[in-house]
Amino acid sequence: GGESYGGTGPGSEDEPTAAGTYYLVVVIEETANYAKTYIGDGENKITFTIAPAQLKPNFVGASDGGYSYEYGNSQNVSVEFTGYQHGEGAGDVPVKCEYKSKSTSFTSGKADMLPVGSYTVTASISNCNYYISKVEGKYELSASKDYEVTKKDLTVTVTGQSVVYGEALKDWSGFLSAEGWVNGEKDLLESTYFALLATKEGVVCAYGQGSDVGTYKVTLQDPTSPLAAGMGNYDIIYKDYDDNG
Repeated sequence: GGESYGGTGPGSEDEPTAAGTYYLVVVIEETANYAKTYIGDGENKITFTIAPAQLKPNFVGASDGGYSYEYGNSQNVSVEFTGYQHGEGAGDVPVKCEYKSKSTSFTSGKADMLPVGSYTVTASISNCNYYISKVEGKYELSASKDYEVTKKDLTVTVTGQSVVYGEALKDWSGFLSAEGWVNGEKDLLESTYFALLATKEGVVCAYGQGSDVGTYKVTLQDPTSPLAAGMGNYDIIYKDYDDNG
C-alpha cells in the first residue's frame, strides 16, 4: 500500500512540507484476497494542516526608537530574520522595505535622499511558508520601525564689500557663500537662494547710497519670500559680517 497527499494542486506520494491544508488517502493495493481499497477518499477525507513558521525580524542598527539620520546621510534599512526551516535562508524569502511618510502620502522604496520628516519603514516578506506576527488570528507578513530624517546644518556667510563715498552697494548675492549642501543641491538651490537673500530683505545693511564714510554691519536673515521646497531640509545658520572680521 501507500499514501497519497492532496491539496489545492494534484496529489503526490511525497510528504508535503509547504504550509497549507492537505488530505491524506491511504491506498491498500489489490491482493488475491482483497480488492484495492482507498481510505480517506471521497467524503471521508483525512485532512491536516501545515501552519507557516514564524520568522523573527531584527532591524539591524535600530535603537528602541527606530532609526534617525541627518538629511543626506539616510541609509537603507537591513533586516535579518531567524526561524528559517528545512535548510532555507534569506535567499529563499524575498524581503521588501518601504519608507512611508507619517504626514503625507509620500512613499519610497529607497532611503537615500529622503526629505526631512518622520517615516515608517516596513519590511515585508513574500513567502507563504512563513509569517512575522499573528494579530487576532491573522498572519501578518510585515514588521515596521520608525525612521526619522533630521535637518542638515547649512552655514551661510556674508563677506563685506567696499564702496567709495556716494556709490551704491553691489548685488549682495556675489558676497554670499554656503557650506553644508548635500545631494548635489548646491547646483540646484544655491543661486536661487542667494538671489532671494539679496533682493528680499535677507541681507540687511544700514548703508545706503550717499551714507557717511564708515563701517557698517551686515546682517543675514530669512528673506521675505518663501524659500524653495528643498531648503526645508536644512537648518540654516547665518553668519553676519561682524562674525567674519
